[in-house]
Amino acid sequence: MVRPGRRGRRGRQITVETRFEEVVDFGVEKLGMKRVRARILEVAIGAVRDALVLILLGFVFVTSAAVALYLAMHQPTVTVPNVVGQKLGPAQQRARQAGLHLEVKSTIHTTQPANTIVKQWPPAGMTAKRGQPLRVQVSIGPRDLGQLRSAR
Repeated sequence: MVRPGRRGRRGRQITVETRFEEVVDFGVEKLGMKRVRARILEVAIGAVRDALVLILLGFVFVTSAAVALYLAMHQPTVTVPNVVGQKLGPAQQRARQAGLHLEVKSTIHTTQPANTIVKQWPPAGMTAKRGQPLRVQVSIGPRDLGQLRSAR
């Protein structure tokens, strides 16, 4: 927006305001009207350039976020193997072959021998993303009732 300014020592002034609230004062008598118009055009071009840079940066950010989201959503999936009842070593190997990594979440006393998998999540037959954990609960063997009786 161009509007007349106040009179000062330099003569009549014009104030140019851009959308970004940059204010430029010109002395019309000193510069001449052609130079004032050229300066107004310079400021406008600078404002448009800055706006285009911001738009381009926003576009780059949105595009990179969309690509990252696409890659995260479209990872290959695998079928979860059944490892319940297996020993821990062979179960780890089987999970690795399927593209998952075995993660022991808890241990429990059961009637099954020690290092035998009792539960798994996700359940066998489901699909999971490659690289996801296969969480298991492992038996630490039966509770020794002889030690419990002697402790009392």
